Amino acid sequence: MLKQKISSKEILILILLIVGFFMFYLHTKIELIEVGYEISDNRNYKKSLFEKNQVLKAEFFNLKSPDRIETLALKQGLIYPSQKDILYSSDNKNLNAKNINPKNINNGQ
Repeated sequence: MLKQKISSKEILILILLIVGFFMFYLHTKIELIEVGYEISDNRNYKKSLFEKNQVLKAEFFNLKSPDRIETLALKQGLIYPSQKDILYSSDNKNLNAKNINPKNINNGQ
């Protein structure tokens, strides 16, 4: 049987390889923990955004409410049109400012 003497250079290389693998393993575990924390933070952020979105939707539908708009319009001095304020068209075209002939308007009489 041949006995080989292990040199100090080979021992040093072996120790450096073991330390290198350990450092790589430690680095990947630390990265895994950091990614876990990041996922947790993102889940919490998503939850807070969802809750904020729900509040904003409720506020939007409240602001869009016809009852609220009617109340604001009446406070601004707007009134419901009377029957004489309504213009009728004999054809099915939309009435707009270009189609209205001032001679045909009843001028509030």
